[in-house]
Amino acid sequence: MLKVLIKKVEKLSGGQRQAVAIARSTAFNPKVVIMDEPTAALAIKEVGKVLDLINSLKKTGVGVIV
Repeated sequence: MLKVLIKKVEKLSGGQRQAVAIARSTAFNPKVVIMDEPTAALAIKEVGKVLDLINSLKKTGVGVIV
C-alpha cells in the first residue's frame, strides 16, 4: 500500500484503486462496512487478503455487508 500512496489516483490500476478504497473504508474503525464486489479487479493473490480482512473485521465486531 505504501507504494500506492505516492502515485496519483489516475495512474493506479483497477486493483490498486480497489485496495485503496478498502483501506479508506476501514481506516477510522467503522461500526459497519458496506462493500460492493470487494474482490473485483484484484489479482488472485490479493483476493485472499481481502477475504482475511473481512473475516478479521467480523471477528472484531464490525458489521460487514457485501
